[in-house]
Amino acid sequence: MNEDETTQTLSDKVLDRSNVLRFGKPSDTKAHQDGCDTLNIPLSERFLSWERWKSWIRHFETGAPWSAAVQKTITLLNAAMDDVGRPFGYRMRDAFLEYVANYPLVNEADRFNLAVADQIEQKVLPKLRGIDCTTERAASCLQDLERIIAPLGDSELAKAFKSARDESMSIGMFQWRGVVRAPQTVAKI
Repeated sequence: MNEDETTQTLSDKVLDRSNVLRFGKPSDTKAHQDGCDTLNIPLSERFLSWERWKSWIRHFETGAPWSAAVQKTITLLNAAMDDVGRPFGYRMRDAFLEYVANYPLVNEADRFNLAVADQIEQKVLPKLRGIDCTTERAASCLQDLERIIAPLGDSELAKAFKSARDESMSIGMFQWRGVVRAPQTVAKI
């Protein structure tokens, strides 16, 4: 869905079942159009069969090398969210873990941290929209979130979160505007 000034706030039930992506304004629409033309992928190869899609899905396993670290981070996130009355349940936790399990090259080095950063951006921070930032509990929650985000290695998320926190403290209510990321070049696989 597109979200603008006419859109109602999404409920926690919807947020728990989705990943919220916010896109910044394009810097150059011509570059986007040119990028689509250079793919040269035959139409028959642009779509996946259901069977092929299912074969790519990996499920969370407690024995994964990153499992304990991610579960600890989820526990810390949920404790911070509970401080402001916005904890999340099993459905969101499970979706978070499945996302990490399916992240490209998740088992290499600390790449799982980038998947965690994505889920904080897409699932956790949107749940904070509208909290009263003038309370001690909100300040504590935001400090905890900043400490969780910092070591993940996603500098754009850290910068966007700091900006949202600072802006929110000045207006008294948390507003998450998402992360504006630099365009990525699509590599042909």
